[in-house]
Amino acid sequence: REHRGRDECTVLMAVVLAYLLLICTDTVISATTTYFVSPIGSNDNDGSAKYPWATISRAMQGIKQLKQSHGGKLPGPVDIMLQPGTYYGDSNMELQFGPDISGAAETPITFQSVDRNKKATIAGGESVGGWEETSEGVWTVDLPSASGQK
Repeated sequence: REHRGRDECTVLMAVVLAYLLLICTDTVISATTTYFVSPIGSNDNDGSAKYPWATISRAMQGIKQLKQSHGGKLPGPVDIMLQPGTYYGDSNMELQFGPDISGAAETPITFQSVDRNKKATIAGGESVGGWEETSEGVWTVDLPSASGQK
């Protein structure tokens, strides 16, 4: 009977260790959330490497959703990986980091280029096209959001 008791104890210890290993492995594997953004992506995508979002605004929305789904706290660090290119603002772009989009020492939010040898540029405004040169050599463009001013 003593031998059987030790066997049961050994089995129980093995089960507990396997459970702890599973929990620790799961924590390490899922510790960092990574989202991808590409100038040729789509905001209807899931933000994965294969299906990146198109805008930084969408990535920030993803951070908000992640926090909301975990009781207002990030479950771990968040990496926003930017494909090379220029990211212009859009009418929805708000690069304001408040409580709903902020990390902490143990859960930082990092924006970085996917390729260290190529630039990912965050431009401070929208790309404006349609410039025309007047006969006086002055360049003008219509800006609808500026109330008809040039």
